[in-house]
Amino acid sequence: MYGYATELWITFGIAFAVDQGKSLLFHFCVWYFLLRRCGYLKVTEDQFVNERWLMERRDKMLFNMRKSCGKIMDSMYYKRFSIILLVIYAIFVLIVLSIYSQLSDTYVLDVMDQVFISIFLFEIICNVFVQSIGYYKDYFNIFDTVIVLVSFIMFFVGQNTKGLAVLRLLRLARLVIVLRKVSVTKRNNSGYATALEETLAILKTLKSEKKLSFRQKKELTWAIEIIESNKLYDVSIDQKVEKGSGQVSQDAEAKKWIAMATKTSNDPLQWFDRDLDDYLYERKRDNDFGEDKGMFEEEFRQHVPLPDRTHFQLEKIFDDIAKWRFNSFQYFEMCGNQMISHFIFRLFHFYDILRKFQVPVVSLKSFCNAIFEGYSSSNPYHNAIHAIDVTHRYNYFIVSGNLMKYISDLDIMAALLASVIHDFQHPGVNNEFLIKKSHAKAVRYNDISVLENHHLASAFAVLLDQNCDITIDLTEDQYWVLRTSIIKMVMSTDPKLQEETIGSFKNYRGLPNFPNNDKEKQILMNMAMRISDYGNPLQPHDLYFKWMALMMEEFYQQGDIEDHLQMDYSSPFMNRRETNPYAAQLSFINIVVEPMALIWVEFLPDIKEDVLTRGLMENKEILKQKSEQVIENNDEEDLNLPDKKKRRDHILSMDN
Repeated sequence: MYGYATELWITFGIAFAVDQGKSLLFHFCVWYFLLRRCGYLKVTEDQFVNERWLMERRDKMLFNMRKSCGKIMDSMYYKRFSIILLVIYAIFVLIVLSIYSQLSDTYVLDVMDQVFISIFLFEIICNVFVQSIGYYKDYFNIFDTVIVLVSFIMFFVGQNTKGLAVLRLLRLARLVIVLRKVSVTKRNNSGYATALEETLAILKTLKSEKKLSFRQKKELTWAIEIIESNKLYDVSIDQKVEKGSGQVSQDAEAKKWIAMATKTSNDPLQWFDRDLDDYLYERKRDNDFGEDKGMFEEEFRQHVPLPDRTHFQLEKIFDDIAKWRFNSFQYFEMCGNQMISHFIFRLFHFYDILRKFQVPVVSLKSFCNAIFEGYSSSNPYHNAIHAIDVTHRYNYFIVSGNLMKYISDLDIMAALLASVIHDFQHPGVNNEFLIKKSHAKAVRYNDISVLENHHLASAFAVLLDQNCDITIDLTEDQYWVLRTSIIKMVMSTDPKLQEETIGSFKNYRGLPNFPNNDKEKQILMNMAMRISDYGNPLQPHDLYFKWMALMMEEFYQQGDIEDHLQMDYSSPFMNRRETNPYAAQLSFINIVVEPMALIWVEFLPDIKEDVLTRGLMENKEILKQKSEQVIENNDEEDLNLPDKKKRRDHILSMDN
């Protein structure tokens, strides 16, 4: 081998790089096609061609690589580097074309030229990898690829006269391509793009932001499509059917203004510059103050259809909603199947959740209806009335217990939703029964918090339905905070998590500035959820004993089923023939309710009088008396009445 040592090293470096590149590419191809592809082959042809199976097993690595490569090539740093490289190469080509024929030894210039060509070839490969065949929709890209490939090959062809002539022509062609690339790149990224292109670029950048809500992303997509399809100035004043409502929604003011503007646009005497400004100002004012009482009442009564007299009576009830005493049975008699809708609408309005989180009223109505329908009316205890009762207790803690100072508006929204869905689609039997029967739900959730998992999964399936999606205007971060909080609160109602929930609250409660972070706040909200769910014995005695009769009846119904199936009782409380209901409730209070209540009122001392003194302690005294009365009278025959209604009436009559 002849030549200068520097030239030998350059040749060696290029040869080494090419050899290693071929080796690496070969290994990648072997790994990809043999392991990634062939590794997914199944035994039967049906499994291989199944579209769902292919979607689940599709190779995501290539997609992620293409996506990452595309991000790099779309970045501003890459585009600036590309412009600089193209300018340097243009200067280099001009210099080579002017002095090439005068040089006796052009090897160094040829090697430098080949380095540039190799970089351009690599760029073409990356573009094809990212854009696939779409890269060649531009004929200049086809021309560029041909020129670069021919130039790359010509380097290895002998330096004869014909080769030199071809190289000069190729360099001239590449100079044209380089100048075009610089022009296009600068136009797109250095302020020379049209205003429309800049607007599209901004909209696409905004669309990629994670903090945008799903609705905002959908609207951005629509805006981009309208601009790209050249329909920006199309005017439509037709009526629009709201999605999922089945009702016609028509903005009369907008139609009136558009019609006026269209008809009078040719008459300068009737057209004023302030017309549009005034109209937009009025619309903004309506949006800002659209939740005032008058407008809310009108919309509220439209979505919660009840007689005017009933609405008036319910107003009186909600004037005292912050009080501990709340008769959910009377509330259900007045509202019927509109109970959940009325209650949630009122509370969302009270906390201004509808406005703060742009909750679609139609979706909220559909969501509440679906939740109400999911509660079984055949359950004596775990029904929609219980859901409202629990929601009221949590709301009482927020307002009267001053829990509001520890949690945010989004937390309040999560707490209300968690309360109203916490027993959604309850089957009327407990976790132990489902586990012992190897029920499908128990199998699905691996015997872990079976019902709690089911309540959450079913409720979120409703929430994610497009007609019931009240979270559509939340940002992505807000949605995940809301979802995580709801899940943790509902899961904390599992009877087996008694010690964990109370223990966590007890340990963190003594820390300074509790709750001081998101974890501590969630512990506080979990505790509030659990005591709201188990808080019947904390109510005034007349309400508590109604709930007690219903709770015991549901226990007995499960016991009857276990008797019929010749199973052991999941709990001694479920034996209709032998259980003393008052003694059973005393045990429930002493083991489950009282430890929670004592810790809770220490943290929220303002509720002590209602919850502890006039609630729990009075109920315990009455239970002790009635339990002793049952034992003394040995009133087994009356206590084991077979008729369910008579049994409930008997228990309630003993309060009088």
